[in-house]
Amino acid sequence: MKIKRKLQKFKEDYYNSIDIPEEIDDYLMKGVEKGMHEKARKNHKIKKIGISVAASVMLLFTVSINTMPTFANAMHDIPVAGQLVRVLHFSEEPQEGGKITDGSDVEFISLVEKDDKEHIVINFSQDLKEEEFASHYEIDHSEYPHTLDFKISGVREFSAEDEFEKMKDGNMIKDIYRQMTLDDSMVRFSITMDKPFSYQVTEYKEPGQLVVTLEEKQESKEDAIYSIRSESYPHGEKIGIVEEQIFSLDNRRMLKDEDGEFLIEVDQFNSKEKAEEKKNSLTEEYPVVSDFVIEKRGTSDIPKNY
Repeated sequence: MKIKRKLQKFKEDYYNSIDIPEEIDDYLMKGVEKGMHEKARKNHKIKKIGISVAASVMLLFTVSINTMPTFANAMHDIPVAGQLVRVLHFSEEPQEGGKITDGSDVEFISLVEKDDKEHIVINFSQDLKEEEFASHYEIDHSEYPHTLDFKISGVREFSAEDEFEKMKDGNMIKDIYRQMTLDDSMVRFSITMDKPFSYQVTEYKEPGQLVVTLEEKQESKEDAIYSIRSESYPHGEKIGIVEEQIFSLDNRRMLKDEDGEFLIEVDQFNSKEKAEEKKNSLTEEYPVVSDFVIEKRGTSDIPKNY
C-alpha cells in the first residue's frame, strides 16, 4: 500500500499537467513488481527497496509514456526524435512550457495530418545545432475568429517563417502569420482556423520539439460579438507601439485583417451597448482607446480594414 501512495504522490507532484492514459497504473504496477522481483533476487537490503522502486517508477513512467501502444500509435508518423517531457491536455485554455534559452532559432515548422487531426511540429536550433530543449512558449486560444497565438521567448531567429505557405495546405489552417513584437528576444505568430478546435501540446527534449495537435470540434457559438479594436496598420513598429500603450490589458490580441494589415483587439462583448460602455471606461486610463472602433463579427469572420 505504501507503494501505491508513493505512485499517487509522484503523479500529483510531477505530472499534474500530463494527459495520463487510463492504462498507466497497470504499466506502473507491472514495473514495480518487476523491480521488486529483481531486488529480491539480488538480495539487497529491504530498507533500500522503497528508494529504488521510486526511481524505477520515475524511469518507467517516462519509458511507458513513450512506448505504450495508445500514445505510440497516436504519434506514429509524426516526425519527433526526442524524449517526451510533457503532454498537456486537449484544451482551449492557455498552455505554457519549455525552457529559458537565449539566441535560439525557431528553425522549422511542419504540418502532419493523421487520424482526422492536424499536428504542427516545431523544431528549435542554435548555431546550426539542435536545441536540447524547446524554448519557453506560451500558446493561447481565441475565438472570433478561431486563432491560436504563439509566443516563443529566448529566440533571435525565425527560420520557420519560410514554411508558412506550406502550412496552409491543411484542412483546418486558414492563415498563419508573424506578429509584430518590440521584444527582440521573442517571436510571435498566429494561426487562424476556419473551424472551431481544441488543441494539445506535446513537448520533447534532446532535441527540443513541440507538437501541437489540433482537433476539430462542433461549433457552439452562433451569435455575433462586438469587438473593441484599433484601426489597421502595416506590419511594423507602429502597431507594436499601439500594443505597448495598452500592454496591461490581459484580453488584448493582435490580428491580421482582410487586407493583410494588423490591429489590436482589446475585448469582445455580446452587445454593442456593453462594448461602448467598456470603451468609454477605458478611454481615461488609455487615451489611445478613444481612437478605437467597435466592430461586429461572426464566429469565423476576419476583421475588416479600418
